[in-house]
Amino acid sequence: RYNIVKGNMDCLSFLLSLLSAWLAIHYLLSSALRGIKLSSKRVPPCPFPLVKLSYKRMPPGPFPLPIFGNLFKLGTTPHISMAEMAQTYGPIMILQLGQLPTVIISSAAVAKEVLKTNDIS
Repeated sequence: RYNIVKGNMDCLSFLLSLLSAWLAIHYLLSSALRGIKLSSKRVPPCPFPLVKLSYKRMPPGPFPLPIFGNLFKLGTTPHISMAEMAQTYGPIMILQLGQLPTVIISSAAVAKEVLKTNDIS
């Protein structure tokens, strides 16, 4: 007798493993071929970006994971993790929170300067 729930779970786990294999292969290929030009395209087409976007004049920051960005680097105590990253990358850094690039300013003096310099009034 065939168990429907077990069959569906087998199918679901198979589909998830195919998806994760496709993501891993695409990420490795796009990382390896980033500098090689392939017939006017730099990386194979993908429905969502898997490589770090090259922003000109952006602050330094850790390299994000595909889809999740730097969410795993924050851990259970984000304020401590950000303080440790500020020691490495400086008072202005960029973190990719999911698909959203976020500029983090971890120094009061730098925050005052940024807000004062870019004040509209």
